[in-house]
Amino acid sequence: MSEESSDAPVRAEEGSSAEVRAALQAIREDVARLSDDIAQLARDRADSAGATITGAVASAKSQVAQAKSDIGDCLRGAEARLRSQIQESPLTLAVVLIAVGYALGRQRNARRR
Repeated sequence: MSEESSDAPVRAEEGSSAEVRAALQAIREDVARLSDDIAQLARDRADSAGATITGAVASAKSQVAQAKSDIGDCLRGAEARLRSQIQESPLTLAVVLIAVGYALGRQRNARRR
C-alpha cells in the first residue's frame, strides 16, 4: 500500500496538469474565435463605410449633374432674352455699350494718374 499511496499524488498531479492543458487549449480556441470575430466585424464596418461613401459620391455626382443642367438652362434662357431684347431695341443696347465703354475708359485713365 505504500506504493499506491505514493502514486496517488503523482496521478492527481498528472490529472491536474491535463486539466490545465485542456483549459489553456480552450482559452486559445476562444481567443482565436474572438480574433476572427473582431476581424470580421472590422471588415463589415469597412464594407459599410465604403458603401456609405460610394452612395454619397453618387449623390454628389447626381447633384452636380443637376446643377450643371440647371445652369445650362438658365444661361440658354438668358441668351434667348438678350437676343430678343437686342432685336427689339438695338438702339438701347448701343447706348448701354457706349456708356460701359466710357466708364471703363475713365476708370482706366484714373488709374494711370
